[in-house]
Amino acid sequence: AAVPELWVSQLFVPSEVQWAAGGATVKLQSSLAADRCDTLHVTIELTALSSGGGACFGAGGCALSVRLPSWADGAASAVELHHDGSVERLAPDGDGAMEVGRFVRIARTWTAGDAVRLRLGIYAYLEPLNDWRVRYAASYALVYGPLVMVALTQADEHSLKAAPTRVREWVNVSKCAPSWAELRLSAMGGDGNGFEMIPLGAAVAERYTAHLSIEE
Repeated sequence: AAVPELWVSQLFVPSEVQWAAGGATVKLQSSLAADRCDTLHVTIELTALSSGGGACFGAGGCALSVRLPSWADGAASAVELHHDGSVERLAPDGDGAMEVGRFVRIARTWTAGDAVRLRLGIYAYLEPLNDWRVRYAASYALVYGPLVMVALTQADEHSLKAAPTRVREWVNVSKCAPSWAELRLSAMGGDGNGFEMIPLGAAVAERYTAHLSIEE
């Protein structure tokens, strides 16, 4: 018989769910790497819903399938199972390539203290504006990992002199903090002009633009 299985695709927002089929509470926590903010640390832990345990803690066990998100850098990511003081490196089934969109499946009998820990490499990339008009052909939103970033402006500035294909070269972390809301990026154009970027969710009274015209 198939064991209960839970598919986990959301790896950013801290969350908790009571999984009846597995007889477990599944708790997900996440935090930015404190030194460079180029890695998201995620921990997934299972605890029994009742003192009698549940399917996950019985002989048949259960399975977690954890998706590598599209915004992660697969080459800079890792998935580990921490159990009773030991660490086991995990990978997707098949060829084991850490490619975004693939799932890492962990099927086992769980015990108290077991945890799945992920290190997800994050980076800056551009999403083109979904508009067919020619004048918006060079308009992009800047995204950092799972976060849409916005450019702080003083007037109607919305142009940046830079190569869209080399976004990782001209975007840098200017402020790294434990809280996503305090994260700051610097987007610097080839002419020496640029923008301070903040997460969209952190913008309150600031004047900003969510799309920039980016051309060399």
